Amino acid sequence: MVEHSYFLVFYPFAFSGVCSSELAQLETVAAEFGSRGVGIYGVSVDHKYALRAYAQQMSLSFGLLADFWPHGAVSKSFGCFDEQRGMSTRSTFLVSKGRVTAHFSTPTHQARELADYRLAIDGLGGGHSID
Repeated sequence: MVEHSYFLVFYPFAFSGVCSSELAQLETVAAEFGSRGVGIYGVSVDHKYALRAYAQQMSLSFGLLADFWPHGAVSKSFGCFDEQRGMSTRSTFLVSKGRVTAHFSTPTHQARELADYRLAIDGLGGGHSID
């Protein structure tokens, strides 16, 4: 199925514990989400070369995007950049037809739940926020 929607999954840093467990968990559902027309893109402030090594180490089938320079510009545009720590916050946006249709986030130390991703997909077309 062609992907018409996608999750932008902002996370603090590659190679960190919670981030690695989250992305590994997303890898287990990437095909399921793809069959529902929803892709996944991870976004962090890490350099593209670090992300390439990280994606290979994690055996990820979905893309990782570098918000490295200008540092955190994409994260800032989505309102999910921690200025004091210089990193993306743990926030997810479902983008469909050029607009954000769902958003959810958790504290930096807490992984997001797969149930929130599924709720967002189930609500496609409704334009809602999960908080």
